[in-house]
Amino acid sequence: MDFKSLPVWGNLAILAIGGSVVWVAGLQLARLAESIALRTGMSRVLAGAMLLGVATSLPEIATTVTAGALGNAPLAVNNLFGGVAMQLAVLALIDFWSVRDGPLTFFSPDPVLLLAGVLLVLQVALAIIAVSAGDVAILAHIGFWPLLLVVIYGMSLYYIENFASLETWTAARLPEKVLQADAPGDDQKESTDASLAWLMALFAFNCVLVLIGGASVSTSADALSAQTGIGSGFIGATLVAVATSLPEISTTAGAIRLGAYSMAIANILGTNTLEIALLFPADLAYRDGPVMNAVDNSALLMAGLSIVMTALYLWGLLERRDRSILRMGVDSWCVLLTYLAGLGVLYFQWGRSSIAQLVLPAVVVCGGCQGPQSALSPAGEGAEQIAALFWAMAIGAGMIWLIVIGLAVYALRIAPHPHDTRSSRQWVIGGGVVVPTLLLTILLMFGLAILPALVRPAPVGSLHVEAVGVRWWWRFIYPTPDGGSFELANEVRLPAGEPVQFDLRSADVIHGFWIPSLGGKVDMIPGRQTRLTLWPTTVGTYRGVCAEYCGASHAKMAFDVVVMPRAEFDTWLRQQAQDAVDPSGSE
Repeated sequence: MDFKSLPVWGNLAILAIGGSVVWVAGLQLARLAESIALRTGMSRVLAGAMLLGVATSLPEIATTVTAGALGNAPLAVNNLFGGVAMQLAVLALIDFWSVRDGPLTFFSPDPVLLLAGVLLVLQVALAIIAVSAGDVAILAHIGFWPLLLVVIYGMSLYYIENFASLETWTAARLPEKVLQADAPGDDQKESTDASLAWLMALFAFNCVLVLIGGASVSTSADALSAQTGIGSGFIGATLVAVATSLPEISTTAGAIRLGAYSMAIANILGTNTLEIALLFPADLAYRDGPVMNAVDNSALLMAGLSIVMTALYLWGLLERRDRSILRMGVDSWCVLLTYLAGLGVLYFQWGRSSIAQLVLPAVVVCGGCQGPQSALSPAGEGAEQIAALFWAMAIGAGMIWLIVIGLAVYALRIAPHPHDTRSSRQWVIGGGVVVPTLLLTILLMFGLAILPALVRPAPVGSLHVEAVGVRWWWRFIYPTPDGGSFELANEVRLPAGEPVQFDLRSADVIHGFWIPSLGGKVDMIPGRQTRLTLWPTTVGTYRGVCAEYCGASHAKMAFDVVVMPRAEFDTWLRQQAQDAVDPSGSE
């Protein structure tokens, strides 16, 4: 099936469905890995690094091999490096959402996690060297560096499993949660009643679902890259990395719920070491030479970012600070902010020029903020007042939204305990009555303050133009100094920097006279005359419309507005007041 023949929304739907399959299957993997570890005597750290690491890396395996086979090396490699950084950021989010009573690293006093982090830094550093120095094919199109990285990954698993037998440091202060989590709970005891073969079969089944979902994510992302014009490196490091990180999010959260904090961190670190080793299958699938020679500098950025984020967590594991800020450890805050800063650099360096071609709702909305028919691109005094009111209301609404969301997060995650009746009543009255009344009163006073400027009449001696709405066109009638007049159809010209009064009437049904860039809207009612004063300030061409539905061709009832310097307008006005020239040339 050719995914590129599908519409953009079709590939987005496939990507969403594939990501959902990955998420649901990943939810079961942490529970099954814990049960298998209990049945086999495997350490939680090795279970996290090997079982969960391999299982949750299946989307990356599918994505990387598929992208390599398609010849899209930037997507394959940037997905891996972007996934490493993304999954470290996942730890920070899990720290905030799932861990209570202290930072995640405080509940993980296992020195083998330090070894796993150091081995990850080693692998990523070697990958950076490989991209910078270039690769040499040693067998067909397969390069030297990916083969070395996969060997180091195997050695890492060996050292992680045997590290527990060495005499190393032990934590002097253990949280009570960690002591309680060492003994299996009732749910875990029940899960161990199942046979090992059955547990492995269930584990393998969920792995297959993750693999299928990952393959669909990769193929649809490759098609989206071609359809939207967004660079493969940017898509690989962001969109695909998010979708293929869903198993890590679900399994890490599941491990936290089981009290297996070391398994949760080992899952992320083990997955990341495996992702660097996946450069080898990417090299196997990529047929145009060593894959390391076909990536861009955005891969180096994400790799360097991964080293910085890993180092921050190693710092946290060593220090084990029992202190949180807004329910997140200091190390997790540093990791999350570093990741966001890295994404910003990635966007402005490699994604900005091409991402603008992606049609997103935000682009559609922002497209109305400028142009010849935008109330938010004012070219007149009235429009400036209206735009100021809009932005004041938008900022006020945004602040209210942030306050509401902040209070919701505080109530649900930071202080979920019940409040006494008096405190609850104060929150209801203060937050539900006093604050909204105060904010709405401020907005009302702001609106009333600018109202006089919008409805003031034109000074004596100002230009008067009669505008007549006729289904489905406009007549504009200008007076001349000799008492006569001339007319224009679907075009009006105005002098810049001076007020103009429009005398408005309708010849048939209700119309609405509106030039968004110059001022507000006034209805035109049959049998009545209404007035509108505009004060254009900026020379240019704008667009006016009928703002009341008036029939089948309402959408075509528009006119051009040309704002001219006063001298040019006077010249034009004198020319229009002269008798028309006979086109035949006869007297």
